[in-house]
Amino acid sequence: MNEINHQPGNPPLWLRSFANDVAGAVEFGTTEIPLGCHFFRDAERSIWEVTLFAGRTEVFGGPADGRVFPLSFSVSVDTVAELFDLRPTIAWISDMSEENSPGPHLSLRGLRFEHQVWLRILQQAPEWAGPAVLVESDTGVMIDCWDA
Repeated sequence: MNEINHQPGNPPLWLRSFANDVAGAVEFGTTEIPLGCHFFRDAERSIWEVTLFAGRTEVFGGPADGRVFPLSFSVSVDTVAELFDLRPTIAWISDMSEENSPGPHLSLRGLRFEHQVWLRILQQAPEWAGPAVLVESDTGVMIDCWDA
């Protein structure tokens, strides 16, 4: 099962469980990639916003310093949809405009344990998240940045 790095703060247990269940529907190739999770309770609209993203791997040092490895993952949309109380509204958003700050993502909106939830699974990690893993170019040693 994929491990999620949650943002600081304590989400309700049902929300943490939901995010971990969603992570179980994300599959990677042969490389395990850390998943990040950002959550926000929009009290005005009475909705929980949950955003999941795969961490970036970046080269540290040498001539390839700063190079980011492309990510490859798949999502079982049916499995994620079944985590909602009722079938959610599902959409793929490919918009790259400034109005769509998360960039391309899978969007699901619906009820989970009678709470309104807007789940986004991003194609790429947001810039603010920084790299999840640094790989030293000379040694190949991998440094986990999110657990540091």
